[in-house]
Amino acid sequence: MRNILPLAILGFVLLLILGIIGGSAFMLGRGLLEAFNEAQKEPPPATKKKGEEPPVPVNPKEYRNLLEARKDFFTEQQPSTFIPIRTEPVAVPSAEVRKYPTPLGPMSAYVSKDRKDGIRRAAVVWAHSGYGGIEPATWKQAQVLQDAGVLMCPSYRGENQNPGRFEMLYGEVDDLLAAVDYVSKRDDVDPNHVYVVGHGAGGTLALLAATTGTTKIRAVFAISGMPDFDAYLRSTNGLADRNPTPPFNPTRPGESRLRTAQTFVAGIQQPTFFFEAFVREQSRLQGEEMQRQAMQRSIIFRSFSVPRANADSLVDPILGLIANKI
Repeated sequence: MRNILPLAILGFVLLLILGIIGGSAFMLGRGLLEAFNEAQKEPPPATKKKGEEPPVPVNPKEYRNLLEARKDFFTEQQPSTFIPIRTEPVAVPSAEVRKYPTPLGPMSAYVSKDRKDGIRRAAVVWAHSGYGGIEPATWKQAQVLQDAGVLMCPSYRGENQNPGRFEMLYGEVDDLLAAVDYVSKRDDVDPNHVYVVGHGAGGTLALLAATTGTTKIRAVFAISGMPDFDAYLRSTNGLADRNPTPPFNPTRPGESRLRTAQTFVAGIQQPTFFFEAFVREQSRLQGEEMQRQAMQRSIIFRSFSVPRANADSLVDPILGLIANKI
């Protein structure tokens, strides 16, 4: 994989230059930069111009965001093949291991050291890929985001000796939002510029966080993942490949739906961007469908597909682009 990374980066740069994007009306170069610029603007006042078309109304039977839909629902646990990292995170030179408060109790995270120069910077919360917890490799993969300011890599319930049990994209949403709240209160962080970036399972989790209706996150960036997790479960008869089996009954009404970002597009309040390799057809098409639904509601959601890449080779070049732009 490392051998093809330079080629992946070169290919990505060429895509930026050529402005190619598969399956979308947006050019990757100009469209992405314009979308970034939209994310940097202060929200406009809630006024309506004369003659302006009203936004597409939300179906009254449709929940307005993920948290509203989860309000009266309790996930039912069942055995899973999930194997957590059973130790506290190992220290790394450029970060501190801290505990951040969550609804279940304190959980572990890597957090940038305070530069103690009195400057408030943007912060990025990295939603790690895979399931199990955080380790030095987690920090190393996302470390380029520290160039954007303050970086936080949280672990979630059931990981790294944290309280709670693995819920697979359910309670972990609450933990991620708690991490956002924690880092936004640091003395060296500008609370108006806190971003969430995720990859793989973390990309799915980042999309779910975006649909909660939160306005504490400036923008969300998901690199690969599953916008329609419900469809993914149906297509794989559970979970395949390297993923653990679900800690819930996928056939129970509501379980997989409440882990599906596409269902709650209407809840997105902040600019959200999804990047996927063109060869990953299922999630790529899901991202395009999510963008279509968002555009109907005038919600800023952009889905970008990249040819000649896979879910892993996307990560480094896109993280560099995000860090530079932020």
